[in-house]
Amino acid sequence: FWTGDIFASLNTGYRRANGSVVMDRARIARQYFRTWLLIDLLVVVPDWTMTILNFAMGNKGGGDSETRTTRMLRIMRAIRIVRLLRIAKLKKLVQIVYDSIDSEYVFICVNLMQLILVILIMNHYVACIWYGIGELTRTQGSDTGLNWLEHAGLTPVFSYGLEWRYVTALHWSITQFTPASMDISAVNLPERVFSIAILFISLVSLSSIIGSVTASMTQLRDLKGERTKQFWMLRRYLREKQTSFTLKERILRYVEYQTDKSYKTTPASKVPLLVFLSDPLKRELATCLYSPSLLEHPVFAYLAKHMPKMHERICESITPSSYADSDFVFRSNEAASCMYFLESGTFDYTLSGSTHPRDPPLRAKEWIVEIALWAMAWRYHGDFICRESGDLLLIDVTKFADSMRLHPRSWHFGRTYGAKLVAHFNSMDQSAITDFTFDDVVSKIVNDSDVYDDTGSMRPAFSLTSTTESVSSDCIGKNPEVFCASPVKVTM
Repeated sequence: FWTGDIFASLNTGYRRANGSVVMDRARIARQYFRTWLLIDLLVVVPDWTMTILNFAMGNKGGGDSETRTTRMLRIMRAIRIVRLLRIAKLKKLVQIVYDSIDSEYVFICVNLMQLILVILIMNHYVACIWYGIGELTRTQGSDTGLNWLEHAGLTPVFSYGLEWRYVTALHWSITQFTPASMDISAVNLPERVFSIAILFISLVSLSSIIGSVTASMTQLRDLKGERTKQFWMLRRYLREKQTSFTLKERILRYVEYQTDKSYKTTPASKVPLLVFLSDPLKRELATCLYSPSLLEHPVFAYLAKHMPKMHERICESITPSSYADSDFVFRSNEAASCMYFLESGTFDYTLSGSTHPRDPPLRAKEWIVEIALWAMAWRYHGDFICRESGDLLLIDVTKFADSMRLHPRSWHFGRTYGAKLVAHFNSMDQSAITDFTFDDVVSKIVNDSDVYDDTGSMRPAFSLTSTTESVSSDCIGKNPEVFCASPVKVTM
């Protein structure tokens, strides 16, 4: 694995301090030679050397050559301790695993398993050293003439196989870190000194690890126990206030929907480090979050392609909102203040005067009330109600106008597109007007509405005079209805 990792590292790009990604092979190689190459060689070379020497000893034997090879094998076995340097490189892999975890429950379980693994690894190495001391005092002698392999325990450990000796040494190691006991103990000075040293180490190190394990187990219990307690408190409150059965069920279903969503996704309120982001980074993050839904609309797709900075500002102004089943998002004849994009859930739209909701209902990434962004004093033409708990993205009319006003190109585009869309609505039969705009209608208007091209030059189809007149000073202000000089001519 680690040999293959060397070749993989020579073909893996890296990120510089300024955030740029380097993919040039020569620069990757230089960076690798300056950082991880030496550690990787210290890990790999001893293993390959031992493999080659073992193979050589299997084919040749006898004489001084075998003695030298045996001596070199012993040296290489001692050098193999540098394999512990792999731990430094494994930190990156562990961090990748942590970054891929989405559930808090799974994160705590993984953290708990990591702590248990640390304890096992620590005890493994202590057991190996303990066995090595026993073997050394057995072959070289000791101050008492005794050693734990042959003279400790109810039966001599050395009289059994290597597996039994290792398990016994591991058992002894674990007892040094816990209140447990066993029949093996030190019987000479080196073993006694090592036992005392391990006891001091266990007092300092393992106490904190055990505390972390206990804290993780407590967190796992609290994750379920706290939710059960909170729901019990909510039911008690609703019962004491004598709420109706229907309202109580709606509240409980919505709270359950929100808590389930909070376990699956991390809300921004739980990430305090987000406040340290710069304004441009916040805009880019908002674009990453909301752009997939907005790009389904031809206007926002056009802005994203030709005016990306304006698209980022619009995404930054978006407000996500959640609704419970049977919640009214808006009612007929109310003053419109937002355009809506559906993120999840099921929503019904019923045109004013109709007894049946629109079929089919709104799907994810569809939109409604786009006309409110462009027409003066638009009022909703139907009822929009949530049938199954879900989420909407809200584009505020005023914030949208403020963003589009920041650059001449976006401003002229909005003026031209809005005027054409309002003209289309005014050309429709009164009974056919709703809060919806459709792809085929919008797409025809979008491409003919941009006054400037991507180089900043005015398109030939537009004259400077007509463009200037279309954005006369009486249309520019802080009023939300900034894009159209006249409203949609409808009767309510």
